[in-house]
Formats: sequence, structure tokens, C-alpha cells
Amino acid sequence: MRENIGIHKFHEELAKDIFTEVPNDIEVLCFILLIHTSHILLSINAKIEGGGTGFEPITARHASEIIARIFRKKDVRKSNYEYWYTKWCGDWEGGRLLNEIPKELKPGLQKMKELIEAHPWVQAIEDEDFDIIKEL
Repeated sequence: MRENIGIHKFHEELAKDIFTEVPNDIEVLCFILLIHTSHILLSINAKIEGGGTGFEPITARHASEIIARIFRKKDVRKSNYEYWYTKWCGDWEGGRLLNEIPKELKPGLQKMKELIEAHPWVQAIEDEDFDIIKEL
């Protein structure tokens, strides 16, 4: 595990650790949805430069940039954040998902929540604003 991760690299390093294989679109969607809507509470194992006990949700665009970095050197098209952000705003209807999670997406969200919470840096992931996690 890396020591003293910078606050601007946390989400990217988390994604790299979670996606040890190239993720499919549903895994990416679930990751973006959770880090866009949820607070990440850090465990005592997290050594974040400057301290801190957690992270607030990030924008869907920022989440798209993080995912694009996962695809660097693997897929030119998917290594551009615009690819993921366009999917979020278009095909995936991200805004709608914030209000209504389709039942077929819930198992993927539950699995992604478990993967995030299993990471040594994460104590818990909590959703206070959208109730997405409560519905799982």
C-alpha cells in the first residue's frame, strides 16, 4: 500500500486498486455513481497528505476523469474523460439515476460498495443526500 497519498490522487489510486482488470461499463457506472453521491470515510490505515478523515462526493466529470486514467495505454477512446462523461449524461442518464436506481443495477452497486469498503484505506462509504446506498 502506498504511503502518504496526495488528496488529489486518492480517488485515482482507489480506482486503480479496485480495478485490477479492465472494468466493464456497468462496473464503471457503479463506481462513478457511488463516488459521485457518497462520502468516503477513511480508515486509520489511510495516510493522506495533510491528514483528513474522509472525502466528500466528487463531480461526475471528476469521476469520469479518474476512470479515463484507468484506460490510459489500454483504450484510446475510453482514456478520454469525455467518453465517460458523455455516457453519464447521455446513455446512462446519470441525473435520472440519482433519483431512481433500476433494480437490475442494484447488485452491481452493492458489489462495488463492498469492493470500495474492502479497500484498506476505507472505513465506510455513506450516502446522505441521495439514499442510493440505503436502497441496496
